[in-house]
Amino acid sequence: MLYRNFSNQDEIDREYNPRLRVEQTDQFLTKYLSESERVRKTLNHQDGIQYGPTLNEVLDYYPSSEAQATLLVPPLHGFSGMRMRLVSIPRRLEWQDILQEGT
Repeated sequence: MLYRNFSNQDEIDREYNPRLRVEQTDQFLTKYLSESERVRKTLNHQDGIQYGPTLNEVLDYYPSSEAQATLLVPPLHGFSGMRMRLVSIPRRLEWQDILQEGT
């Protein structure tokens, strides 16, 4: 067995490569990049905080203007070369808030 129940690399790629599973992937990536740029220009933040020994172990921190804000740490993996972004949220968010704000 190669990995879990996959019998070949093509099956693994279809399962884990978003470009093979999601239509219009480039559209989503373009929006992600433009929104990231807009946020970097708009919000106070600290870039390039090293949290590990390798060059890829870097994060950016976007603090809240409110004291005692919740720190949002998104569960990211498999994004080689992409920075983790930590964001302080001034109020408690529920899943429906996240889904609504993400649209």
